[in-house]
Amino acid sequence: AIITQTLGRIHADFNHVWFTGFTAHTPLLQPDGVLYQNGAQNEFFNFRDPFTFEDPKHPGVNYMVFEGNTAGQRGVANCTEADLGFRPNDPNAETLQEVLDSGAYYQKANIGLAIATDSTLSKWKFLSPLISANCVNDQTERPQVYLHNGKYYIFTISHRTTFAAGVDGPDGVYGFVGDGIRSDFQPMNYGSGLTMGNPTDLNTAAGTDFDP
Repeated sequence: AIITQTLGRIHADFNHVWFTGFTAHTPLLQPDGVLYQNGAQNEFFNFRDPFTFEDPKHPGVNYMVFEGNTAGQRGVANCTEADLGFRPNDPNAETLQEVLDSGAYYQKANIGLAIATDSTLSKWKFLSPLISANCVNDQTERPQVYLHNGKYYIFTISHRTTFAAGVDGPDGVYGFVGDGIRSDFQPMNYGSGLTMGNPTDLNTAAGTDFDP
C-alpha cells in the first residue's frame, strides 16, 4: 500500500460535473516496518485514508493523519500495560498477561502521523502515531482532525468485529480530544469515545429510530 498524490480539477455547470487531470500519481508514503506495519509483517495490514491539515500552533507546517498499524510481525505481542488504558484501581482491570492470553495481540491499530517537508506537499516524513489501539482494536479508519476553541478533535471509524477478544463496541465514529497535536488525547463522551454508532441489536425493525 502506498499513499499517493494526484492533481486535477473539478468542473461544474448547470448540466453536469466533470473532472480533468488526476492522471499522474506521486508516491508519498509507504509503510516502513519500523513505525508502521507493512505487508512483509502482516498481509492484512492497514495503511490508507490520508487527511492533511495545518496546525495553527505551527504556522506553515502541514501534517497528515492516516490509518495505520503498529509495526511488528502479525501475532507477536508488542503491547504494554500502558496500552490497556485501565484507570488506577479499576476493579475490572485485566493484567497484561490476561489480555495477551485472550489473543488480543492481533490488534495493532493506530492513527498515524506524518509531516510535510516541502511546500508542495509532495514529500513527507513519518512521525510516531498520534493514538494507538494495541491489544484493543485493529482498525482506525478515515481519521480526521478538527480544531475548535483551542481544542484538537480526532475522529475515526471502527467496527465491532475488529475489537479484541473481551472488548465490545458498535460500528461507529469514535472521538478523542486534546490540547495540541501532541497531547494526552482523551476519549469523548464520558470515556467511551463513541460519538456516533450503529445499534448492536440487528433485530431492530427497519424504519424505526434505532434500526441498523
